[in-house]
Amino acid sequence: METTYRIVTWHGESNTLWCLVKEDPLDPNNWEVVSTYNSREEAETALQALKPYIEQDCTFEHEGKLYTSGGAFVSPTHIIAYPKGKDPIFERINGHTPGRILNDPWKPLCNWHGREIGTWRAVAWWRTPHSYLSSRLFQIEAKVNNVLYTGRGAGSGCIFRGKAKRIKA
Repeated sequence: METTYRIVTWHGESNTLWCLVKEDPLDPNNWEVVSTYNSREEAETALQALKPYIEQDCTFEHEGKLYTSGGAFVSPTHIIAYPKGKDPIFERINGHTPGRILNDPWKPLCNWHGREIGTWRAVAWWRTPHSYLSSRLFQIEAKVNNVLYTGRGAGSGCIFRGKAKRIKA
């Protein structure tokens, strides 16, 4: 059974709130308030962020053969997407040791077809000398639907896989 979410409007004496509620799949009369918002638009954005995005139609033909990619995937807890833009400028400590990223700006994060779905930046890097894909790997932060994800990728044009980042209280 799939958990469903919906928006409920609550009218108080002096204000109106929009509540994002989670319904029990076995008992529609049993639900809990997940969060409250001061505008319908904020509630709609939060509801949209809870719905997984699964990219479709990622098949291409090369030399007469068809190939299919999994495409991008975004859920409230996990992400698979494709960073675009220039790879970051990084600082080398002691000449060649992996180091921190120098003020990497947010760049477009795209689906498999190149449509922008969010933003990304690299926060750290390290060498991968025995890899056939890339000579370095990046720790990446990405923002999609107001959710911050963290994960690893080889940089621009390569796949990025991440998980929702825990926010410290």
